Amino acid sequence: MGICTMRSLTSGIFQKWVKQVNRNDNHDYTGDLLSFVLSNPLVEVALVGMRTQEMVEANVCEDSSRRVDLAQLHEKYV
Repeated sequence: MGICTMRSLTSGIFQKWVKQVNRNDNHDYTGDLLSFVLSNPLVEVALVGMRTQEMVEANVCEDSSRRVDLAQLHEKYV
């Protein structure tokens, strides 16, 4: 049994925050955000909306090395 997240990338809160902090930032954080969501060892599936085949291919995350080490992240920022 595992956890399946819904609407993992659709709220756009992070992207809106980045635009407020740095209006010139045009980086697409989709892959980074998906990797972050999947970094929780309890999360097995992150549901995301995709409208094109290119979006589907960009969101495939078979490489577990892209997952963020949450312990390292907490050490650095908490």
